[in-house]
Amino acid sequence: MAFSRLLTAFRGFLNDAAEAEADKHMVTEQRQNIRDAKKELDQMDLNIATTKGQRKLADNEVAELTQKIDNYESDVRNFAAQNKMDLATEIAGHIPQYRKQLEAAQGRRDILLGNETKMIAIAQDLKERVTAMEQELAQIESTAQMQKAQAATLNAVSGLDSKAKTALESMERIKQKQQQKAAQLEAAAEMADARNAPNDLDAKIALAKSEATSNAQSELERILGNP
Repeated sequence: MAFSRLLTAFRGFLNDAAEAEADKHMVTEQRQNIRDAKKELDQMDLNIATTKGQRKLADNEVAELTQKIDNYESDVRNFAAQNKMDLATEIAGHIPQYRKQLEAAQGRRDILLGNETKMIAIAQDLKERVTAMEQELAQIESTAQMQKAQAATLNAVSGLDSKAKTALESMERIKQKQQQKAAQLEAAAEMADARNAPNDLDAKIALAKSEATSNAQSELERILGNP
């Protein structure tokens, strides 16, 4: 029976849940077993409908025979009251035959009703179990998808952290190199300024020459009589 295979597969799935490949195979097998169980349920519903139809026919037969017997018994009483004993006796002689038919019809009806009741109970139980298995499978698949997404997120975050750390280290090295370069340029500029600046002796000589030139110019102007 498909339900037995379904239950066995489900139990096996729970026991082997730690194995990823086994889980994948078991989920696939479980889906197939659920489909098989549903097919059996469809066939069972057809059987129930057939049995129910036969039981209703038996109900009608029982009702008809019961009514016929009641009518014959009523006729027997009426004809006996009218002192028509021959006819009453004749009708009464047929009643046992109809009672046997009624008993047989009731027996068939009871068997059909019992089968119908059992099949309905079995089908209902199987439907509930299949529904429970579907819900359990859906939960397992949902959990697996969530864990897969979480793992992917963690991997992505881990990779991002690694890249960010590498980038920060690279930028720190660049900043250090830039600071070193700036210090080198500043030192070179100071050395250049020191080379280009006049020393104290040169400055004194230049000042003295400038003063002598200024005095000579004043004396020349005086001699020439410039005011």
